[in-house]
Amino acid sequence: MTVAMGLMPEFLQDEQFTIKNVTVAEKWLNPPREIQFVRVMGSKSGSEPHMVICEIVIFRQTDCPLGSYSVNCSKQCHCRMGSCDSVTGACSNGICADGWKGMACNETCHPGTFGANCSSICRCHNNITCNHLNGSCPNNQCAAGWKHDNCGVACGQGNFGLNCTSPCHCLQGSSCDHVSGNCPGDQCAPGWTTSNCSVVVLG
Repeated sequence: MTVAMGLMPEFLQDEQFTIKNVTVAEKWLNPPREIQFVRVMGSKSGSEPHMVICEIVIFRQTDCPLGSYSVNCSKQCHCRMGSCDSVTGACSNGICADGWKGMACNETCHPGTFGANCSSICRCHNNITCNHLNGSCPNNQCAAGWKHDNCGVACGQGNFGLNCTSPCHCLQGSSCDHVSGNCPGDQCAPGWTTSNCSVVVLG
């Protein structure tokens, strides 16, 4: 016997199994999915009797506790401010929690991104991937020019570089680039030189 299921009659997916000497057969959809149409086709060969179908019953699994979905409610929902469908995991409000994406919000952000809609960029030292939920970097090592828990804050005025520990040396106390330390117009304060004004002029 062949059972085909799907959302539209012309796009049904076959689910094949064999029945021998039983009166009841079950077919579990794993992973679960939505269906609206079921087509059952029997086959016979030689002197085998015809298949007789008395009843077809389709059950939807019991709703899962809030925050879970899938077979046996074994998977965790990742929705922002809402529940998810017990079968598909799709969020009722259509919004994934920070760090997650996909139709069922079960895919983590691509490496190098994090947060709401995976739209924030990681800023870790040596381009190491950050935490997909909050953007924190391994060992709290931010890329040059950035600081704070998720490395999302630029160095304050007057500082630049790794850990924002390098002081700017720009003409008339102007702020330098928070990443490179370069000064506006490449104008260093008296006594300093190079592109980021970090080398003392000797003599």
